[in-house]
Amino acid sequence: MITGTRRYLLGLLLLCLIMAFISCSRTEPRIPFGFMELVYYPGETIPQEHFSFFVIAEDDDGMENLSELRLCHDREGLEWIIDNEEWIHHEENGKHWIGSRSITMGAGETLPRGQYRAVLINKGGERSERIFIFDIPEDPLYPFPVLRIEDGRYRVDTR
Repeated sequence: MITGTRRYLLGLLLLCLIMAFISCSRTEPRIPFGFMELVYYPGETIPQEHFSFFVIAEDDDGMENLSELRLCHDREGLEWIIDNEEWIHHEENGKHWIGSRSITMGAGETLPRGQYRAVLINKGGERSERIFIFDIPEDPLYPFPVLRIEDGRYRVDTR
């Protein structure tokens, strides 16, 4: 036989479970659009490649519900993880852009071309994915400019 106190505790437990279930929606985040852009930075001997990678992120529970954004190159087994404390967040016209300007390999290594997969994960563990194709030439079309200072004069060489 259930006493009044036990009945009260069971009711309270049931209410807490219902509230927890209702408050945490099980909706997946969405990536309606995104882009990848290659940016060259001066290196010691050759230019270094960096990706600028941004997506429009949507989640019915709000931007604060998003936990991480991943960029994966499955063929090469590469993955970059950008968590919500590291990503750059920009809001424009009601759209929330998140991403990074500093995705890179190592010194002197070029980023692989081909298919990339963006994965957006929220705090509940739900995720969504979007495929990006990044297929530009591995060698730059134009030489990286070099600043030379000789005899107090500045010169930029682009050959």
